[in-house]
Amino acid sequence: MSYINFYKTIKKVRHIIKNSKTNNNLSNLYWYDFNIASDSINLFFIKILFWKIKATYEKFFNNNDDYQNLNPKNYGVSTLYVSNIGMKKSNFSNPTIWNCKSIDSNPWHNQDKFSNLIKEYYLSIKNEFKENNQLTSIHPGNDLLSSKNGQWSSITLIGSKGIDNELIKKFPITFELLNKLPICNNFGFVAFSKLSAGTTIKAHTGSSNLRLRYHLGIEVPEPEKVKIRVGNEWKSWKEGEVLIFDDSFEHEVYHKGKKDRVVLMIDLWHPNISKSECEILSNSIFFNYGKKTTY
Repeated sequence: MSYINFYKTIKKVRHIIKNSKTNNNLSNLYWYDFNIASDSINLFFIKILFWKIKATYEKFFNNNDDYQNLNPKNYGVSTLYVSNIGMKKSNFSNPTIWNCKSIDSNPWHNQDKFSNLIKEYYLSIKNEFKENNQLTSIHPGNDLLSSKNGQWSSITLIGSKGIDNELIKKFPITFELLNKLPICNNFGFVAFSKLSAGTTIKAHTGSSNLRLRYHLGIEVPEPEKVKIRVGNEWKSWKEGEVLIFDDSFEHEVYHKGKKDRVVLMIDLWHPNISKSECEILSNSIFFNYGKKTTY
């Protein structure tokens, strides 16, 4: 996407928001530090110009390897602009890219009708993963977030480039389940996430607070040796059970066991977002918002 097309996209999004019936959350939605509904577009592009100058300087002189600048949470997709977030206490939401400031959330969430439905598919999904385990590849955040002793790998069904149509044939029952769920289109992911023994994932925050993340335990042979912290609380996965959390809160993982841990990660719309707002945010215009390469 060129900067001219990005300018046009911003205008189109504002038109959509302005004409929506319920836009409380939409009017409080930020892409990095830019309010997509109300901030001055001209001033924003001046900010982008200064950011490009600074980024070019850091690239050639400082070799800046800051995690936020490298931005693995975009899963390999480069954007036309990046703004670093400030540090917050671990019990505060702090998304790195899409931040809806009117959403009130918590690090951990209780079981709901969606987690119950996901658990019904556990055995079938586990069998599909076993049949396709060889498809796992290095996770985009592995080098920056994982320890050198372990490895973080994944099979991404829905990612930053959309649905992997080739995988629909290999995971038909998993996709059957996904079709019954309110997937967080444009802002979420669905993937099998595998951690090898000795892996630790450093504390970080996710890219958006528009979603809740559901983890279905697929292979968890050592539940007391593999744990996740979200906010200030640690929990363990269990096979066939679901953990629900808001990954815009700081979270980290450690694996002190000897066998692989596998979960199915599913991002669903945050319950504080209305149905009409979800429909608007599912518009494909948000999928390519600010991306250098469109899909």
